[in-house]
Amino acid sequence: MYLADRDFLKYPLSDKAEEKEIISGDVNISHLYFLPGAIESRHENERDEYMYIISGKFEFAVNGDSRVMDKGDTVYIPRGSSHSVFCLEKGEMISFQSRS
Repeated sequence: MYLADRDFLKYPLSDKAEEKEIISGDVNISHLYFLPGAIESRHENERDEYMYIISGKFEFAVNGDSRVMDKGDTVYIPRGSSHSVFCLEKGEMISFQSRS
């Protein structure tokens, strides 16, 4: 199967962030866009999540451990983990979440 940009569900997360999402089979894939100062507030997911950073710089907090991550880095967030993201420099990332 081939997926074009038009196949993504698009919606704003805030005035500083946007998400394009595909929900297919056992995986959710999201392409996220952030402007500096964008915040994804602390929350927990029911699925494992991997965040691959395409560009920019972000501060992640996962279960109280904060780290600054940038282009080429990957963050693994186990299901049930408390986490948040703060955008330090304009950037993009891809999120992969298991659905099982």
